[in-house]
Order: sequence, then structure tokens, then C-alpha cells
Amino acid sequence: MRICIDAREVRDVVTSLGRYAINLVRGIAAVDRENEYVLLKRSSCQEPLVTQPNFTEVPVEYGISTFKNILKGKEAIRRVQPDVYHSL
Repeated sequence: MRICIDAREVRDVVTSLGRYAINLVRGIAAVDRENEYVLLKRSSCQEPLVTQPNFTEVPVEYGISTFKNILKGKEAIRRVQPDVYHSL
């Protein structure tokens, strides 16, 4: 199964939602090596959240709570063709 997790709330300054996203992704990585995960993350976030073969990180130039996301957010999701999409 191809699962997309929107982790664009992970920033250089740790927020509560960003911390949740990091812990969620790392927790899943610790127990699941079968499903394929695509992580949407901010382009400015250079450090990988997880380095595991079944995880791919896709940079997105705009945050989830921006007007640009309202206009173009579905394109970013559609490009990765997930079976399941998880928004924080």
C-alpha cells in the first residue's frame, strides 16, 4: 500500500504539530518495512526525517496552512498517487 503523510509542519523551529509528525513518522518506520510511505515536507527542511528504503520524501515549496496550498495542494498529493493520505 502507498501511504502519503503530510509532514509539512516539520520546521526548523520545533512546534507541537511538527513534533507529532516527526514522532509519527519515526514510530511507523520502526514497525513497518512493508508498506511504501511518501512524506510531503517543506522544501526548506533539508535533513531527512527517516532514512529507510520504503520511505520517500517529496519537497513541497509551500506550507499546509497557506493560500497556495488551497489552490495547488491537491496537485502535490495527486502526483504521488497514494492509496491513503494522512493530513495532520
